[in-house]
Amino acid sequence: MEKNNELGQILKAYREKAFPDQGLRRVAAKIGIDYAHLFRIELGQYTPADETLLKILDTYGIKDLDERLKVFNLARLSPSHQEAIEKVAKQYEGKPQEFVEVFYRKSRKNKSK
Repeated sequence: MEKNNELGQILKAYREKAFPDQGLRRVAAKIGIDYAHLFRIELGQYTPADETLLKILDTYGIKDLDERLKVFNLARLSPSHQEAIEKVAKQYEGKPQEFVEVFYRKSRKNKSK
C-alpha cells in the first residue's frame, strides 16, 4: 500500500500542476475515467491499469521518460518489473509512448505463462 500512496501523491501533484484551476471531475472527464476512480487512485486505494496510467500521464502532459518510468515503477508491485523496465527503456530513449506499449505487451505475455 505504501507504493500506492506515493503513486497517488505524485499523480495528484501532476494533476494540480497541469490543471490548477480545474476540479477532479473535470480532469477525470478529460482522461476518460470516472472521477471516483481518479480519486481512489490519488488516495492510494487503487493502482490503475497500464492503459489508464498512460491516459493520465498523457492528459497531464508528462512526456519525460524518467518521470514516466518513475510512475510505472511505483505502479508495479514486483521488483523484477523495475529491472525489466530499465532494460527495455534504454532501447526506446526519446520515444516514451513506443517504449511503454512495447514493454507492457511483453510484460503481459510473460505473466500469462
